[in-house]
Amino acid sequence: MTTIINKTKVDETFVEVDVPGKNLRIVVPDNRYAYGDNESVAQIAGELVTKHASNSDTAGKVAYEQAREQLENIDWKNERRRRAKERVMARRPKMMLNYLKDNVGVICGAEVLMSLTDPATGLTECKIHRFTMDELLKISL
Repeated sequence: MTTIINKTKVDETFVEVDVPGKNLRIVVPDNRYAYGDNESVAQIAGELVTKHASNSDTAGKVAYEQAREQLENIDWKNERRRRAKERVMARRPKMMLNYLKDNVGVICGAEVLMSLTDPATGLTECKIHRFTMDELLKISL
């Protein structure tokens, strides 16, 4: 009995390498229709770092090795999931402040809605804390 193994390339990968001596990070994206293999992406990362590091061949070789290591060691499914979670959490505020007003419209306190995420489980818990004006004055002093 023969077994057919279908290996598919991950939809999207990328490599991030820093240029030594400059505050610059180079990102080389790749997908199944672009470069096609890890060797090409690593070579491009090395060449770009060499170009931006004043033609330093040693910086390019170090960047090439870093890129190869990143492409071989990163679990891309988990990385994709982590980045999607970061995008969602960036849109969702962690804390919201609402002022409490009495019948006349004078502010008499504040209400803080906090969204806390447990890093171990990923569960999100919302908590509401209400503060009176006296408590706010004590906090601010």
